[in-house]
Amino acid sequence: MRKTMKYKAVLTCFTILFPIMLSFPVQALEPIAIYDDFNLPFINPEKWIGMDSYNQESIREIVSKSLHMSIRTSSINGYGFKGFNHLSLLNSSAITAMEASLKVNKLHVQGCLSDPNNVTRASAMLFGTFFNTAQPTPGSYENDVFAHVVIQRNSISTDPPGSLKVFGLYYQCTNPSCTTLNIIDAKILGTVQVKTNINVILQWDQKNHQFIFQLNHQPPVTSTYTLPDTSLPGVPVKALNVQGENDNSLCTTATTATTAGRPQPMAFIDASFDNVYINQSATQ
Repeated sequence: MRKTMKYKAVLTCFTILFPIMLSFPVQALEPIAIYDDFNLPFINPEKWIGMDSYNQESIREIVSKSLHMSIRTSSINGYGFKGFNHLSLLNSSAITAMEASLKVNKLHVQGCLSDPNNVTRASAMLFGTFFNTAQPTPGSYENDVFAHVVIQRNSISTDPPGSLKVFGLYYQCTNPSCTTLNIIDAKILGTVQVKTNINVILQWDQKNHQFIFQLNHQPPVTSTYTLPDTSLPGVPVKALNVQGENDNSLCTTATTATTAGRPQPMAFIDASFDNVYINQSATQ
C-alpha cells in the first residue's frame, strides 16, 4: 500500500535509504533530436519559459554556451522552506523523453542543529508530468503523474564531501496543488561527484506502461506501473530545475535567543545544463 506524503518528505525518505558526456537514446521508442544546445547569447524565448519561487538568490542565464542555474534559499525564523528555479520546455504535452548533460558546480546544505531529523536538501533535476490517471482538470495537478531524475545531497548525508546521489522516481498527485501525493516507485541510479559532467535520461514508455531512467553509460533502469495512462496531465510541464528545501517543521536552534548567531537551515546549489534532447516528434 502506498503512502501519501509531501514531495519533500518523499525525497527525505529516499535519500536516507541511500547509504565524457555522451548523448544517445535509451531503448529508443522514437528518434531523439536536439532541443537546445544553448549556443545563443540569451535563453531562447521560443523554447523556454522560466519560473522561480521562495529564493533569496536566483540565477538563470547562458554562460560559456551552457545554461547556468543557481539558487540560495533558507529558513525564516526557523521554519521549513522549499525554493525552486526552473526552466520549462514549451510544447510540453508532446514530450515523452528528455535527455540532458548536467554538472553540479557547487552546493551547500545546512540542516537544523537542534534536530538532526530536520533535513535540508539541494537538488538539480529533470522532471515532468506525463499523464493523468482520471479525467484531468485543466490547471489542476490532481491525479497527474510526475517523473523525475534527481541529483541531490542532503544535510545528514554521511557520504564523502562532494558526493551526490542520483535517483529516478515518479508519483501521483492527490490534490490540485500536488502538496500530497502517492509515491509509485523510486530507483537508485548511482553516485556522482560535484564538478563532474554527467548525462541523464528520463523517458515515458506508454506502450509498455513504464518509465525509463538512465545515468551515463549505465544500463537503463525501468519501472512498470499499472495506472491508467491515456489522459493528458491537467498541468503539462517538462522542465530543468534546481531546488532547495527543508522539512516543514520548526528548527528551534534558529529561533531561540540563546542560540542567536547559529546558522539557519539553508540550501545552495549551482549547476550547468547543456545539450537538451527530446523525442523527435515533439520538435516538429
